Formats: sequence, structure tokens, C-alpha cells
Amino acid sequence: MSFRGSGGGILNILEARRVTVSYRRPDGEQFKAVDDVSFDLPPNQAVGLIGESGSGKSTVARLLLGLVAADSGQVIFRGKDVRFAGRDLARYRRQVGVVFQEPFESLNPAMTVRELVGEPLKVQRSGRGTAGSPSSISDVLSLVGIPAALSDRYPGDLSGGQQQRVGIARAIVNDPALLVLDEPTSSLDVSTRAQILNLLQRIKETLSISYLFISHDMETVAHLCDQIYVMYRGRVVEHGRVSDVLDNPLHPYTQALIAARDPHGAGVGTRLLPDLVGSGVTAPAGCVLEPRCPYREESCRNGVVNLSDAGLEHQVACIKFREIAEVRNRSSL
Repeated sequence: MSFRGSGGGILNILEARRVTVSYRRPDGEQFKAVDDVSFDLPPNQAVGLIGESGSGKSTVARLLLGLVAADSGQVIFRGKDVRFAGRDLARYRRQVGVVFQEPFESLNPAMTVRELVGEPLKVQRSGRGTAGSPSSISDVLSLVGIPAALSDRYPGDLSGGQQQRVGIARAIVNDPALLVLDEPTSSLDVSTRAQILNLLQRIKETLSISYLFISHDMETVAHLCDQIYVMYRGRVVEHGRVSDVLDNPLHPYTQALIAARDPHGAGVGTRLLPDLVGSGVTAPAGCVLEPRCPYREESCRNGVVNLSDAGLEHQVACIKFREIAEVRNRSSL
């Protein structure tokens, strides 16, 4: 059978426009988990959202799935403002699939593989119901590499990689336009992780689908994504094509993430941050990295530092990025 591509046209599949999401802690203090974040997700592309735990990336995923509400800003899906309520939410969810971090925890252990993959078809009434959409559970299982002999097994009978393949099958069975992938390989071993990443790449090409890929791992994002947004304390601090950001990281936080993965390679010229977790709940009034930044100066504390153009499709939220780039260039000579 043929699988119909979901993306098309010149519109972005999804746009976030100055989105802010706040939470209130048990002590009553309110903080912004996502602070004035904007990003674009073009058709048939994979966009990576990366940062440490607590950077806000999973809150972005929850927002896009309609699980939390934004304080302000817009989410635009295929040119239309998304209203996360009633029939609009139901229609939106038919076109947005999700793959979770822990495959076993997202699968009902009392249901067979066939039942698990078929459940979204029942709930969503076969998605958009258009010609060419995946119309049989067997076709979807074949696409994700699950043998027919396993279709009557239960999640507990499967390996972690097979469980995640079932999770991916559930996410694509309604032929969505967009997949939100929240750390989908972080709980898998290295060899299985590579297999799942290759599978996701193949599905993206086969279905012409768009991905929002959330991760803390630069190497994983580099393998799959076309663009990358780096988040820290709820804000985007760097954005660009994956090759540009990884080959020429301009924000100290991006440099530190890369250096932590490859301290003798991509981290050339990088001054490591003094700790891994920022202190305090309330973000600084100026640059969000200022308390940890080895390049900080007094001017970094004066007002929010927004993204600035640093090259073709490359943006960075740092007032000293040119100086930092010179340091890297001298160190690499």
C-alpha cells in the first residue's frame, strides 16, 4: 500500500509565537517554565529542541499536546490559530502524534500489540479518513519493523526497542502531519537507540512527516534534525541549522552542552560552566545564563537579551557572541 505524505505547501506545519507558560510552586512562588518562546516547524523537517532538565522543553511538548495552557502567545497549526478546546482540540490531536520517553509506561500492559496500535483508530475515527492513509494495523506494524508474529503479544513480552516501535506505530497509525518526540531514545541502549533513530528517519521520509524532537543529547539531534533550538531556563538562547550550530556554537550554554559530550573536540575554546543546574527559581532580569556565564559582564544584567542575527538562519541570545567566536577561532588555530 502507499502512505500519503502529510506536509506540503509553503506554510509551516506549526508555529509558536511568543509563548509563555507559568507554574506555581508549592511555596506559592510563580516561575516561567517557558518564557516568550517562538519557533517554526517547516513541512517535512525535523526540528530539535534541546537543553538540560528544567530548560522548559518538555513543557513546550505538553503545550503542543494541549496538556497545559499558555499564559500568552499563540500556537499556529497549518496557518490557523489553535484553540485547545472542544472539537478544535480533537481535530488538532488527530493530526499530531506523540512518542514518549519510556515506551513501557505509555503502553497498556493488558492490551496486545494489535489492540494497542488499533486503539487510536477507534478513538479518533480513523484520523482524517483520507485516501492513502494507513488503513491497516498490519501495514503500520510492518513499517515500524514489528513482525506479524508479535501482533498478539503483550508489551511485557517485548524488548525495550520493540516497545518503542509499538509506541511509534500508535503515533503514526492515524497518519498525522506532525510527531512530537519527547526523548524517545533516552531509555534505550546505544545499539537500539541507533536503530530507532534510523527508523524515525525512514518514517519521516516515507510519510513526509514533520518532527519536533525533544532531547538533551546533541548527538541524537545531529543524527535526525534539520534545525535546532537550544533552550535554557525557559528561553531560546540559540537557533539555527544543525550543522551551523554544532560546528559554530556561539552561545556559551550551547558550547557547554557540546563540550560536555565531546570535551576534546567540539568544545575547543569553550569555558565550562561552573555547575550543571542553575540556582534559584526566579530567572535573572538580564541574560538568563548570566549567573553561570564565564564571559559575563555588568551589561549582561541590564534587560532581557533577545535573539540576534549571527549569520544566515543563525540566531543567538548573547551580547558578546562575536567576542566569544573570536576566542573559539584563536583556540582552534
